[in-house]
Amino acid sequence: MANRRIGRRPLLRGAVIGAAGLVGLAGCDDDSTTKPAPSDPTGPTEPTGPTARTGPTDADWKALGSDLDGTLRRPGQAEFAAAAQLYDPRWDGVHPAAVVEAAAAEDVATALTFATRFGLPVRTRSGGHSFVGASIVDSGLVVSTTALDQVDYDAGSQQATIGAGTQLIDMYAGLDADGRTVPSGACPTVGVSGLTMGGGLGAEMRAYGLTCDTVRGATVVTADGRIRRVDADREPDLFWALRGGGGGNVGIVTSWVLATSSATDIGMGILTWPSSAGAAVIRACQQRAATAAPSEFLTVHLSPANAGAEVLTVLASLTGDARPEARTLESAVGVAPASESYATHPHLDAVQVLAGCPNGGLERCHTPPRGAVPRSSRVSGSDVLTGVLPTATAQALIDVVGQGGPSGGVGILLIDILGGAISEVGPAASAFPWRGASSILQWYVTTDASPAVDSAARRWVASGHTALGAASQGGYVNYIEPERDISTYYGPNYDRLRRVRSQYDPDGIFDSPWSAPRG
Repeated sequence: MANRRIGRRPLLRGAVIGAAGLVGLAGCDDDSTTKPAPSDPTGPTEPTGPTARTGPTDADWKALGSDLDGTLRRPGQAEFAAAAQLYDPRWDGVHPAAVVEAAAAEDVATALTFATRFGLPVRTRSGGHSFVGASIVDSGLVVSTTALDQVDYDAGSQQATIGAGTQLIDMYAGLDADGRTVPSGACPTVGVSGLTMGGGLGAEMRAYGLTCDTVRGATVVTADGRIRRVDADREPDLFWALRGGGGGNVGIVTSWVLATSSATDIGMGILTWPSSAGAAVIRACQQRAATAAPSEFLTVHLSPANAGAEVLTVLASLTGDARPEARTLESAVGVAPASESYATHPHLDAVQVLAGCPNGGLERCHTPPRGAVPRSSRVSGSDVLTGVLPTATAQALIDVVGQGGPSGGVGILLIDILGGAISEVGPAASAFPWRGASSILQWYVTTDASPAVDSAARRWVASGHTALGAASQGGYVNYIEPERDISTYYGPNYDRLRRVRSQYDPDGIFDSPWSAPRG
């Protein structure tokens, strides 16, 4: 079917089969930038952009609302709390002056012009999953793209126009109706825009590239209120920055044009290993970054267990059968897995298994009504690795996880294997710099959002960084940490991103602790 439009909450077909009990293997992350919230002790909350002028009056806000095709939400209104709510309850104490729920790019332009006039800090929201509360700010204006959720597929070009607020499960389900997909993340309620702007890791990235590698064009509103349609030929610097430079740097994207791929059946395997073999498993999987076929995805899942760390390897094969890769991996490890299970899933079912949806429970993967998203507080971090870790360093990671994480929280570590199509793109071709990496580590701690537990969780993540030492080349921008220098997320692309920021946001409308400094 051509030019097919799917709106919010499309009907999902089929049921998840096999792999019962598998938890989501990718964190529910989104990326954009903002000030730390008052409950976050890591930084200030005052605006760092243009000097504030006299604040808007009630009449000014009313005029803004009348200028929008979308909706303006103000404190005290029935829908305001839901409009301002993020995935993580940690940020419930942050109170923006208003939320603009944009219905079109023109609403975004109107909102930015209003914010500039009154010197209001601006934050943008797609899915609202940022680990640092990057979609909200005290006394500022939040521009929400959640209503921009169209999925338009064109069979002639095999490209899809995806609204910036589309949640991943809706994108997958909409494209699946035409037998197509886009390589993207696992968490079903993450917004496509933030994930894409940071890069976009997922189970099909070794075959089809990162989500940002599929971008063929975008509609973006820059700080001056201009609506720009960009691609490789039109405003190439801006196009470059949107693909891996992170959200909240150069503008607010309202829609993407993405190249699609065939949505094939996926063979999955889950292998458990003795904790004593953990270092060998990590090293063997990293070796496969350079040698495995692009059709093969591998991730190592480490979590605390009674006898140290539980070690899982999750395989996803676009051939439809994960067993051949499992046998190759077993040979490289030199130890047989303690257990293994396999299943072949239709594409959309596999997506939901990776998202952690249990058998018979697919309703958990539907886009829920606003304000009904299952919520969780997490502290996260990341490391980028090249090559294969020495055995001692790999064992140090096992030891960190085996400690059980901080008191009051459970710490886990995911190691996603890169290579394949990711490494076929030069590091300067887009703002995402880690093309030669063998793996990206993702540290997660689920907490109760209390300051004491959060601080302990950050210390635990820091202990993981310490265990890696010089082996870590940097971090993944969709997992920004408050204590980390922003330059470490961009590597060799940092200076160019700063120049692009200066070009498109000379007055610092989007300035925040998480944006690349202008320069």
